Amino acid sequence: MELTAPVIPRRKAMADKVSDILSPPVLLVATLGILVGRDGSDYCLLAAVYFVVCSGVLPLLALWHLCRKGVANKHLDEPESRILAFGWALLGTILGVSGLLTWSGMPRLFVVFAIAYALVLAVLFLASAVWRYRRLRYGPAAQAWKISIHGGGVGMLAGVAAALYPSLPVIASGLMLCAVMVVARVVNENHSPLQVVSGALTAGGIHCAALMFYAAP
Repeated sequence: MELTAPVIPRRKAMADKVSDILSPPVLLVATLGILVGRDGSDYCLLAAVYFVVCSGVLPLLALWHLCRKGVANKHLDEPESRILAFGWALLGTILGVSGLLTWSGMPRLFVVFAIAYALVLAVLFLASAVWRYRRLRYGPAAQAWKISIHGGGVGMLAGVAAALYPSLPVIASGLMLCAVMVVARVVNENHSPLQVVSGALTAGGIHCAALMFYAAP
């Protein structure tokens, strides 16, 4: 019996391609250029290091461990993808609230506190992924990417309001976020686990870019 490769619908293939192009690593490079090149201050460097750790290193470590233990294959199983999406959605939501409070008049001190708090949550999330904390598999985790979108969007709008003028990098990042979510949710109705994780990472990363760009002295 001859085996044939599954046929991928054209719309799904296009959705996957757009999601790959607008993935968090691409936004990571662009954001680092904005943060480090703005004024060279230690605060911007701290923001850059924070962004690398939270949006790059920690999720890769968690994914590597899950794959090494056979918990997830290279495309991730559905429960494990929910763990990742739920953890990063929490970070995106917390950072979004911090952006809103930054706009209300507590710029530097509160943002530094929010960074430290988010890092603690990131470590706890990584530990839960390593030890397969199964309570995160079900319930609200299924809708975690929606929480992440709200958190990232609130933070981005707060950063724009705090600066009182529009910025091309932030507007471009917002358009990228909209494009990713439209493709993953509308064009490809049965979005893959990788797209869910990508959406959570992208929302948190875009918020971090907007908040740090405007909050830095």
